[in-house]
Amino acid sequence: DVGEFIEVAVDATALINLADYTVTLYNGNGGTTYASETLDNFIVGNNDGTYQYLTWPISGIQNGAPDGFSLSNTTSLCEFLSYEGTFLATNGPALGVTSTDIGVSEGTNAVGTSLQLIGGVWVGPIAETPGDTNVAPTPCSISNVAVSNAGCVGLDYVFEVSFDVVNGSGQYVVIDVTNGNTMIGGGSASPITVTIPNNSSTTPFDINVWDNNNNACIGSTPVTVTPDDCSIPPVSCNGVFLNEIHYDNFGGDVNEFIEVAVDNSVPVTLSDFTVSLYNGSAGLVYDMETLDNLTLGSNDGTYTYYLWNPASMQNGAPDGFALTVPGMTCELLSYEGTFTATDGPANGSASTDLGVFEDGTDAPGLSLQLVGGIWVGPTPDTYGDTNKYCPGSLNLTGNEIGIADYETSGDIVSDQIIEATAQVDYDAVTSITLNPGFTIQDGGVFYAFIDGCNDGAGGINLTEDAPADSEDQ
Repeated sequence: DVGEFIEVAVDATALINLADYTVTLYNGNGGTTYASETLDNFIVGNNDGTYQYLTWPISGIQNGAPDGFSLSNTTSLCEFLSYEGTFLATNGPALGVTSTDIGVSEGTNAVGTSLQLIGGVWVGPIAETPGDTNVAPTPCSISNVAVSNAGCVGLDYVFEVSFDVVNGSGQYVVIDVTNGNTMIGGGSASPITVTIPNNSSTTPFDINVWDNNNNACIGSTPVTVTPDDCSIPPVSCNGVFLNEIHYDNFGGDVNEFIEVAVDNSVPVTLSDFTVSLYNGSAGLVYDMETLDNLTLGSNDGTYTYYLWNPASMQNGAPDGFALTVPGMTCELLSYEGTFTATDGPANGSASTDLGVFEDGTDAPGLSLQLVGGIWVGPTPDTYGDTNKYCPGSLNLTGNEIGIADYETSGDIVSDQIIEATAQVDYDAVTSITLNPGFTIQDGGVFYAFIDGCNDGAGGINLTEDAPADSEDQ
């Protein structure tokens, strides 16, 4: 405590002997005196024409619950006041008298405030006026107290408190109303960020906002905060990632989808993960869904695939999609440019451009896919299944000595030598051209399919009726 003082006002027209008047400090625990001083030893302050103000600066004034002070002269007790309760004086000038509680108190207020008598009523804490006229504070209003952006940041529970204020001082505190009006945060403007360190409690509590220089100015309605248990490890993004997207094709867009891959070796709760669609023009969410509501695709032994077919998807320049868990953005990806999310689960995150896009000129059935950590395409989609990049037309040369599978979304032209130890598949969409240098050595196995990127699982096998031992089959 610093700058502690007591001020006495004296009628400017009164003819009195200051030495006849004494201020006495009382300890409410026992009702005994612990300090006193006569007015002639006070510091003389301002005379406002009505009152002369006298101040006693004294360190160590008791902090109450309750304590008090009296004003007396040589013949009588003038006043016996207390704060934070009442008590009976057991000695001194107020002996046998019960104090009158002034009705206001200090404790959470900033340095530079005091309790003051204004219009016959004690008010405060408000900006102090030692040695001068007490001035009523400008009417202050705090309203619309609200909590947002709440959640765990590591082990800490963090939330923002927003509010509207009129004629405030610029010094505000967030008070835990439920737990004895404890100050848990402060700031000079809305919003105020409040951090509860190492939080493990989920017990709801009420908060409010006070003007720290005028505790009479309080938010009109307390707001309830229900914290999370931050001792529980946060949900991890590990093993879950965005894997494939189709959003634009020639003509009316059809079969638009987003695919998410989940690592089979990582235990996850699907409802913890949210996929959100973002309009890049303002960074706003326009649709979202949790993974537990997505369609189950295949399991390739390493990943299980989940699919979402939104009602409509933006065509870019830029737009994007995000994968999030509570309190964390796993990925915010975009196509045809970048943007920053301004709301929703990925709020504040900057997008990463896929580097590839669909421009509306391709036939339906293509998509953008994550293959080997790189987004590629447009390439034939693998809806609900393992991604497999299918490049354009291939020109093949050299010797094949092992197992090889060449798949293309175009045609194949080959001068290869398929050696005796090799087994080779060619998969093209419309044609496979074998130039005069193309050779299959005795024992080599060769298949040619007109089925494109389909792993030889369908289409026309051009070699199935050929002799097995011919070097020039």
